[in-house]
Amino acid sequence: QGLGRGSVVKGWGRGSLVQGWGRGSVVQGWGRGSLVQGWGRGSVVQDWGRGSLVQGWGRGSVVQDWGRGSVVKGWGRGSVVQGWGRGSLVKGWGHGSLVQGWGRGSLVKGWGRGSVVQGWGRGSLVKGWGRGSVVQGWGCGSLVKVWGCGSVVQGWGRGSLVKGWGCGSLVKGWGRGSVVQGWGRGSLVKGWGRGSVAKCWASGSVVKGWRRGP
Repeated sequence: QGLGRGSVVKGWGRGSLVQGWGRGSVVQGWGRGSLVQGWGRGSVVQDWGRGSLVQGWGRGSVVQDWGRGSVVKGWGRGSVVQGWGRGSLVKGWGHGSLVQGWGRGSLVKGWGRGSVVQGWGRGSLVKGWGRGSVVQGWGCGSLVKVWGCGSVVQGWGRGSLVKGWGCGSLVKGWGRGSVVQGWGRGSLVKGWGRGSVAKCWASGSVVKGWRRGP
């Protein structure tokens, strides 16, 4: 189905459903049992794979998804959402937000202005919201959360947990079973090793902790 001005809708494959309406919208879907929906001005939605679901609406939004059983949603102005892999869930909304997620069973969410969220690996969970926040998490079972102004959080390794919120905070954690938490203004927290724990909350504080657990 296609209705609106300058809309282009393409669908081929078995049991595919493609819907596009709005001005200058482009919707493409091919594969088995794929569902693609795109509406808004200048929106571009592409989907291919088995049993994938893609939805994109807003102005200048771009949504791309391929893989088996993946779900991708993107809405807002100038938002870019990409998700590929098996059973991946990617959501992105806000102004100029960029969300990327690939891997098996990965969950990535990003909303806010100018936020960048990336997550890949098996069973990784990445969340980032705020202005100018950057969140990266990869590895097996890693959990990364960040919110605040201009914060940067990175976490990779097995079972690592990283949290950072505040203005200008930098949090890094890698290793097995490491836990890193940092909140406050201008705080810097680093933790790596097995079973290491690093916590920091204050203004302009620096904390580093690395050790091997029992």
